[in-house]
Amino acid sequence: KSLITALTFGMAAVPEEFPLVFTLYLSMGAYRLSKHGVLVKTLPSVETLGNVDVICTDKTGTLTEGRFSLVEVVPFGSLNSDERNLIALLACEPTPVDAMETAIFEKISGVTFAREKWTLKYDYPFEPQGKHMTHVWLNEQGESVLAMKGAVEGVLEHCKVDEIDRRNILDSVTRLASEGKRILGLASSKRLFSGNRVEDEKGASFIGLLVFSDPVRSSAKQAISDCQSAGIEIKMLTGDHLLTAHAIADELKISHSENSIFSGSQLLEMDQEQRTRAYVQGAIFARVTPEQKYEMVKTLKSHNKVVAMTGDGVNDSPALKLADIGVSMGENATDVARSTAKMILLKNDFNGVVHAILEGRNIFSNLRRSFSYLIAFHIPVVLLAFIPPLLGWSQLMLPVHIILLELIVHPISAFAFENLKSQSHHARRSLIPTSTAITAGVS
Repeated sequence: KSLITALTFGMAAVPEEFPLVFTLYLSMGAYRLSKHGVLVKTLPSVETLGNVDVICTDKTGTLTEGRFSLVEVVPFGSLNSDERNLIALLACEPTPVDAMETAIFEKISGVTFAREKWTLKYDYPFEPQGKHMTHVWLNEQGESVLAMKGAVEGVLEHCKVDEIDRRNILDSVTRLASEGKRILGLASSKRLFSGNRVEDEKGASFIGLLVFSDPVRSSAKQAISDCQSAGIEIKMLTGDHLLTAHAIADELKISHSENSIFSGSQLLEMDQEQRTRAYVQGAIFARVTPEQKYEMVKTLKSHNKVVAMTGDGVNDSPALKLADIGVSMGENATDVARSTAKMILLKNDFNGVVHAILEGRNIFSNLRRSFSYLIAFHIPVVLLAFIPPLLGWSQLMLPVHIILLELIVHPISAFAFENLKSQSHHARRSLIPTSTAITAGVS
């Protein structure tokens, strides 16, 4: 009899259904996310989603459409328009796959035939520090030409430009970037080339600016508003000009001030304490390197922030791996980024990230309701199992009774609460327990 009493009390006191309900909710959440094009690799990732404090997001293709149009070629130097257009084509890959290079080909395809007379001799790939790339071509007459394009500052470093021309170029960049345009510098030179990149790129002539438009995603503004309403901080990271990033942030209404905007070069000039403050307080980061992205995630985590980081390139993989939730973005994400990330978006759309995070918050809101129900159920059962024997009365409940009750309670708690909508549309932070508290309850 004592053994039956002890067994009855043990079954009544131990909430053994918590792990079952917890796993079921995360599994169902992952299933719902998959129907929206969001693939979560592990169930703990769903748990982490509900507690994200900061989203570090790329701009191009995530907050914007990633559909570039070459809207203007601003001329500098003495080349005529056909010669300048030819250099723009020669500065692209032989078979363009990048959206900006595709836009160049679509806009100035009239001189494509002239490009076919040239053979690629030296291919100098994208250089992440100067953010530019260079090609050296050879024609049938044995003439060589160098074509360079990339970030204006990086291209200018290799050009012979007097102070007046430099000021005119930078003034044009400032004006266009303030309008939210994306700008590439274009340079060229004609001479004999050695195959040594440092030597070949010296003394080029700056010949123009390639000006692109990239409209913001129609869903991004609302998604950012939802995030900020739910207490999630947005940090925009981009390789674009600082003023371009600022204009896009204004259009999307990303919360920021003049003191929360930083460029990669500014961060390099700061000491460790200043950089830490910039990473924590900043909202817009332009011309940042992969190393700076990694340092940003590391800094935010050291300040007890739960960080989601988006990315699609090989260079993004260290930051994606370090982040609490690394998000691989879109169809064009590299295999390295996808293998490193904990969450994969099938479409390169910021709205998918926000939907996943708010879904995570909704899951935890429902878990809290379910756990509250289960605890409320166990309290009277424990009392009914414990008090009668303590008072010398016969047992009111046996193990079989508890099993029968739990056969009813478990399905109710598992399915009645699982798909409830949050008390507010955005599952506000104040309604959500931390993952630590829930995990502690499960264990």
